Amino acid sequence: MSSTEPVNVDGIQFNRSDQLGSGGFGLVYRGKYKDQSIAVKRILKKADRKPLVDKELNILKQLEHPNIVKLLHSASDDDFDYFALELCDASLDQVFPNQGEPREYNGPMLPNNFEVFSQLASGLKHIHSRNLIHRDIKPGNILISVKPTDQGNETTMKWADFGLSREVSEQGTYKMSGIRGTTLWFSPEELEILSGKNILIIQQTKGSIKSDVYAEGLVFGYILLKGSHIYGENDSEIRSNIMNDKSVNMNQIHESHWARNLIKKMLSKTPDTRITSEEVVIQLQSIKIQLKEGEQKLLRLCANTCPTSDFINEIKTLIRLGIDLNAKNKDGWNALHVLCRYNSTPQLNEAIKVLIELGIDLNAKTNSGWNALHLLCRNNSTPQLIEAIKVLIELGIDLNAKQKYGLNALHLLCYNNSTPHLIEAIKVLIDLGIEGLPTLFPELHPSGKGRENGKNKKFKKF
Repeated sequence: MSSTEPVNVDGIQFNRSDQLGSGGFGLVYRGKYKDQSIAVKRILKKADRKPLVDKELNILKQLEHPNIVKLLHSASDDDFDYFALELCDASLDQVFPNQGEPREYNGPMLPNNFEVFSQLASGLKHIHSRNLIHRDIKPGNILISVKPTDQGNETTMKWADFGLSREVSEQGTYKMSGIRGTTLWFSPEELEILSGKNILIIQQTKGSIKSDVYAEGLVFGYILLKGSHIYGENDSEIRSNIMNDKSVNMNQIHESHWARNLIKKMLSKTPDTRITSEEVVIQLQSIKIQLKEGEQKLLRLCANTCPTSDFINEIKTLIRLGIDLNAKNKDGWNALHVLCRYNSTPQLNEAIKVLIELGIDLNAKTNSGWNALHLLCRNNSTPQLIEAIKVLIELGIDLNAKQKYGLNALHLLCYNNSTPHLIEAIKVLIDLGIEGLPTLFPELHPSGKGRENGKNKKFKKF
């Protein structure tokens, strides 16, 4: 059979030329099942592998959770076993590749860190609640699913690859037959057993679901550090530092950040003092209240027309807490929107730069389709207006974006604006390439086109 010839086993369809990935288990292909796009996991049949395949299949059938990749169907032929799995868009290690490697993920921005942590924590809690342990937690086994909705893309994090998973006792323990997984994401107790290299010691030792929690803590640190491991930069350093409890990159997470203390509890060296997956979820629920208060405070701070002289440091202090910088109010306004709408102090331009440098979505729109440049041009007559316009445009805001009535920043600047800086602001927008000149100022257009269109132009109220 050629690689382009379609395979169809009990409704699971795929082409062998459309491969998504590979591993020790076999290969993964893009396919179809009941007209739904899927990932097909194909496993070569071997006598010694059958118990493992059956175990993985049984585990997948037990797991039904939005943050766990779903098994849709399974089938087999003479040579292979096939799992029809929910298709996702990428894995977490493609978002944060190794240094020097190209970024493979080009999808929508991930949810804020708190939401990502909450989703992963909820999924792991469910796994453990079914008396199961994952045993191979790492960025490559966290998948990203992006689904379009009426409100935009919905991005969901999902645990995947249960080939090493197994059942545990009611106490969350299991009898070890060996150490498996990826060593960079091992807990100290696993590395300690592995370093002994004594199979009798391994078989006499009980493993615990707490090793999953440790690995999840490593993943949380990896996300906060944008792809760096919390225990070092190379394999031997990481393993040594885990064994000696030296989280050398922890200092890159600010002491006041909401996740720092949680991660330290997850990375406790001994399982007995380490928190459970259920306790991780509970602590996140408590943290959510604190973060919501901080997000509301940031919006109020940026909306203050007479901020204190320490305004910029107050913004930085709130952001160091790890609040969602892109949190919005009921009208869809984020901190940059309210800053550009209300603030006319000499600190305006610096504050804009700080918010953008720290990661706010520069091109976010309100529920009415306004971006920060729209709000700045419509409402702000500050002496900083010209420089603020330049800052937003230089940092990449969409100059020709339109709000829901089809008006861009130039339209809005000329709508009831009597600032002494009006003419200069108009020139800046035109010089920087904004569209709309023929409509508003037909006499300035070299061809004279738009003169009639510009006559008696009436704007809708907004």
